[in-house]
Amino acid sequence: MYENIRRSYQVKNYEILRVENIDEIRKIVHNFDKVFDPPLSERVIDLNTYAEKLYKNAIVFAAIEKNDFIGFIAFYANDKDNNVAYLTQIGVKDKSQNRDVGKSLLDLCIKTSETNNMKAIKLEVFNQNVIAIEFYKKYGFYFCGKSSSKSIYMMKKL
Repeated sequence: MYENIRRSYQVKNYEILRVENIDEIRKIVHNFDKVFDPPLSERVIDLNTYAEKLYKNAIVFAAIEKNDFIGFIAFYANDKDNNVAYLTQIGVKDKSQNRDVGKSLLDLCIKTSETNNMKAIKLEVFNQNVIAIEFYKKYGFYFCGKSSSKSIYMMKKL
């Protein structure tokens, strides 16, 4: 099922894999559409086009347990001018919440960003997503600006 995915590492009862295949990234994006509030499909023009953008420009890791995607993270660590990575998506399915899946994915994002000589990671989060904001604060992210009336920017120095 995941033949074109390079293994990364085993974590507890699941493994995290780097996804480098467009078809698998499409599956992930469609699989996690409704995990987000609002759904991804309401925030991007087209899920397949978004998957292609991630494939071409982002680093994508997926947490897999028993041949099922339980979490994923997508981020960009390619801004060589500012050396700031950008975390675009992190999602964990409800059944896998509170099992450190998000923490493991975020740790991998941080390590990979550091390896790519990034000096910080930036993200955008909806104001009303208090759970996500508290999660990011717990891992050293801080408020660094308003994105819109509905969202803020947060950053973590590396």
